[in-house]
Amino acid sequence: MLVVVTADDCFQLGMVAYNNADFYHAIIWFDQALQLDDVETYKTTSRAAILNYFSYSLYVVSAVCFDFGFGFDRRG
Repeated sequence: MLVVVTADDCFQLGMVAYNNADFYHAIIWFDQALQLDDVETYKTTSRAAILNYFSYSLYVVSAVCFDFGFGFDRRG
């Protein structure tokens, strides 16, 4: 049995992670959604919507990593 995953499927999985504040896994699913959107002949979701949630998820994760990393660099 062949199972086909669409860009919208990946986007919806990303939204589940996003709504649970699991931005790390949301990024993975949104990235996959963008890759599939590139090759889909018949678009299943809006690229703008994917990019909107993807960019905010990247912002949150990078802000957390940035804050966490600098917490160890400060010398008192």
